[in-house]
Amino acid sequence: MGNNQVFAKAMVRWHAGMRVYYEQLLECCLDSIMKTKLQQKVTYHTMKLRDLI
Repeated sequence: MGNNQVFAKAMVRWHAGMRVYYEQLLECCLDSIMKTKLQQKVTYHTMKLRDLI
C-alpha cells in the first residue's frame, strides 16, 4: 500500500470520527447558537467524506 493510500484512509477515518463526535455533541446540546455551529461542523465533515469516497 502506497503512502497516498495510507493517507487517504487516515483522512476518511478522521472525518468519519469527527462527524460522529459532532453528531453526538449536537444531540445533547441545548444552546441554539452552539447547535448551529455543531451542525456546520457535521456538514463540513460529511462533505469531506463525500469528496474522499
